[in-house]
Amino acid sequence: TATGTVARLSPLDALVVAAHDLELDGTVLAAALGSDAGYVGAVGGRRMQAARADWLAYRGHTDRGRIHAPAGLDIGADAPAEVAIAILAEALAALRRSP
Repeated sequence: TATGTVARLSPLDALVVAAHDLELDGTVLAAALGSDAGYVGAVGGRRMQAARADWLAYRGHTDRGRIHAPAGLDIGADAPAEVAIAILAEALAALRRSP
């Protein structure tokens, strides 16, 4: 299953959730929080980020500090390609800082 794969991520791995399906996103983020993933990001607006945080908190995942939300460096990205570059830049920076 996808959550089994996510749970086995290493510090060299990056994961970004962008499905905008609360049940799917929450399940994958919960698995990522239990993994050694070097970067965990979540794409979405304030309402989606709040809904994900509530979903995780309701299920006992209160330490969400590892989740970069919204994912990506604040470079003023507007176009999809720019958003992708901002996310990749943030993920690379986080992976370089990983032990």
